Amino acid sequence: QPLRELAQRTQSGEPPSDEPPSGMAEIDTLAQALRAGADAERQRLQEHVLRVVAQQQEALVKQSEARLKRVLDQLFVFVGVLDIDGRLVEGNAIPLRRAGIHSRDVIGKLFWECHWWNHDDAVAQQVRQAALRAVQGEVVRFDVHGRFDEGKLLTVDLQLAPLRDTAGRITNVIASGVEPFWTRPGLFQ
Repeated sequence: QPLRELAQRTQSGEPPSDEPPSGMAEIDTLAQALRAGADAERQRLQEHVLRVVAQQQEALVKQSEARLKRVLDQLFVFVGVLDIDGRLVEGNAIPLRRAGIHSRDVIGKLFWECHWWNHDDAVAQQVRQAALRAVQGEVVRFDVHGRFDEGKLLTVDLQLAPLRDTAGRITNVIASGVEPFWTRPGLFQ
């Protein structure tokens, strides 16, 4: 009771009484309440700090992904990410521009059914087999004729390679292609 009166007087701006508070049980109760309040505040602060750090890390990851996408879009190579079923989930801009197509024309499609390869069943089958081998862990590289702007067929040095997570499991296939130096210029101009 005396401590409650002291707290009320302090909150109202009254000076404290000259008499010391009595009642050890009340002091223990107040000390426990203060400790519990401090623990709760410490927990709330830790959770807030963790949320802020997670938001900052997420923002950094998004910035890094955006920067990587801009870099890939400037490369004069084909770079695509396939899921383990062989569907194109991401690709850079150059091969789209050179083929005169949009990402909506190929994203989500089986890679071997995409514009570059579907002009010839044998080419599509070769790309399909390479993608299946890459999903099994093999790096596959070969020259193939891809279709680009105005239906022009150009030789592409195509590679399909597995992408593994930190546990070593194959999560995706990376498709990359360049025009071999011995072919005529044109694919990536």
